[in-house]
Amino acid sequence: MSSTASSTEESTQHDNWKSKLVRWTESTEADYGNKHPLIFAKATDPSNPIDVRIATLTRSANAFALAVGKDNTIVPLHSFTNVGGTLSNPTNKVIALLGLSNKAIAVNVDETSAFATHVKSRAPLLRDIEACENIEAISNLADLSSDRGCANLSGLCLPPPYLAQEFLNLIYDLMVDVEEADSEEEEEPTRFKGVDPLKLLELALVKVKEFQAANETDVTYQALGLDSVSYLIRFLVSVSRGFVGETVLEVDENDEVLRAYEVSQHESSILPPIDDPNRLTRLENRFDAFQSQSIQLNHTLGTISDVLKTSNELTSKRIEISETKMDKDKDRTYKYHPSVINCLKTLASIDGIEQADAPSDTILRVLNCESHSKAELELVSQFKEKKLRVTFSIGTSKAIYDGKLLWSSHETPSCVSPFSIGFAKANDTSMEDRHLMLSTLETHGKSMTPDEIKKSLKQALTVPESYHEVVDQGKVFCAILEILGGKDCSIAFNVNEFFQFLEDRRSKVESLMLKNKEVGAFLLFQIGLKVNNYLDMAHAANSPEDIPKSTLDFTFLRESIDSMNIVPVLPASFKHTTTEAEEEPSTKPGRKRSNKDGKEERRKLVRNSDPIEEWKLQEGEKWEMFSGENCKDRPTWLDGKKMCHKWHIKCVCFSDCPYAASHVPKPQVPTEKRRAFGDWRKKKAGRE
Repeated sequence: MSSTASSTEESTQHDNWKSKLVRWTESTEADYGNKHPLIFAKATDPSNPIDVRIATLTRSANAFALAVGKDNTIVPLHSFTNVGGTLSNPTNKVIALLGLSNKAIAVNVDETSAFATHVKSRAPLLRDIEACENIEAISNLADLSSDRGCANLSGLCLPPPYLAQEFLNLIYDLMVDVEEADSEEEEEPTRFKGVDPLKLLELALVKVKEFQAANETDVTYQALGLDSVSYLIRFLVSVSRGFVGETVLEVDENDEVLRAYEVSQHESSILPPIDDPNRLTRLENRFDAFQSQSIQLNHTLGTISDVLKTSNELTSKRIEISETKMDKDKDRTYKYHPSVINCLKTLASIDGIEQADAPSDTILRVLNCESHSKAELELVSQFKEKKLRVTFSIGTSKAIYDGKLLWSSHETPSCVSPFSIGFAKANDTSMEDRHLMLSTLETHGKSMTPDEIKKSLKQALTVPESYHEVVDQGKVFCAILEILGGKDCSIAFNVNEFFQFLEDRRSKVESLMLKNKEVGAFLLFQIGLKVNNYLDMAHAANSPEDIPKSTLDFTFLRESIDSMNIVPVLPASFKHTTTEAEEEPSTKPGRKRSNKDGKEERRKLVRNSDPIEEWKLQEGEKWEMFSGENCKDRPTWLDGKKMCHKWHIKCVCFSDCPYAASHVPKPQVPTEKRRAFGDWRKKKAGRE
């Protein structure tokens, strides 16, 4: 607001404070506030520093706030000032006027209850409130069962101007009625008695819709509807349910600062009561004083304006620097690529439909750690909270701390996989010992050699050999998903549901593992592969709905277990012996590779003992029809790689084939893959 407008506003005398504040809600400055309602949400946002919130309130002469009174009621505060917060008096002392009549009194506003307290309210979500037909239905809504989706509130709330006007009229009428009733009973004045927040809520729900209907065609309004005042709606509901504590207001008759502020505010803005015998004289004195002040003001207005402008710019800059520094110290997620944060927000979805506003608190506790050693200790501690003692390599914890969630390749599980974290033995203290070692290195700044760095980044695979190990690793995998997305995230629920299915089919899984011990590792690999594909797509998804539901569909594995028909094929990165693998000389010269000792050895040939008959080479067909340039457009498998045409057409391939994930027998080929590969084969054979 300009200096001229401010002078005009301050010089206007009103019968009461309600009249003065309502007058402001009709000003140009208030119109700007109506078009940008979210600035009022930010004014009391507990994530902002206390000094910033106090400065916001005290810089505006017409700030009107809702505070919490006794018995979960609302009381009006306005005309804020801070007589502290300076270099000579650094302690904040916030003063405001309480009440809307011409008898409003000055009170000390307790800093802790009004600003420092950070309330996590489990009041119902806005969409549930909006769906209710009346206040009674809102009152019957259940509170949230956990902190997921809770509202972060402080002890004060600023409504936008158009709602402030409605609230002022309602609160004034209700409080005046109470004062008149009490005066008849000759009791102490009850300006402190509050208003039922549900009455304000009922009024707000009506006025917000009316305001939206009247202005929805005006593009200058940045936000309309209940979403624009969600902070206010949930504040009123939270107060009615006792989630927000009482704002402590101190009335001290002996406080000279309070009394002086009260007198100065009344003299500058409020007309003397009609029944005051000296009313005319006091008004004349005020007019003479105003004329004298106006003359002096005209001489110094230019200088004061320049000084104030410079001062405001410097103050805003200091506050901005302070906010930026505090935000960075508090939240370290700015150092991660936006796609990683987007992935974590998608994982944090509870309903599997809407993306969460922020990553889960559990993963933020890891990412916001000051160092890798502290992040690893935080991971171990969170597993302990879930009553799980685990072990994992330094490389795994480093990858998660660095925001690397995806496998190195589709054939090499790492980072977030069922094989990266395992159960620790009862007497294993290596994790605690390693934390001390890492912390010592980071604290004392000992540099690491390149070999030490490479060794620390290696990740080990824990391959299960029994049914119990499969179930245990499943529990640990579900736990790491809950840490990434939160306890109630949808992805952890889906994976946990499948492991519950495995426990229900224990006898069948054990029988399959007796026939082939690699079944357990195969099941974990398929689950981990699906989750990895989901994580990959979540990096770019705007919501979980952007990711195909088939990504986490375990129907094929369920059917394979129920039918007792699983032929496990694992990538070469797993140390295993394939039951159908056999040593044969290569069909082509030079088909050798080096083993871990550097010696050359023959590659292992594997055969497809249960192929799809119509896919095998038919009479008159040549392999050249399906190889070379002709095979580049063949369909992809579940892992996103091409299907192995040698395995399905020649019925033979090698164990280290880059497309080994599709080395499965006929029963394990999904219907859509069977249709796609069959159509491709017919096209190449010229039989379309």
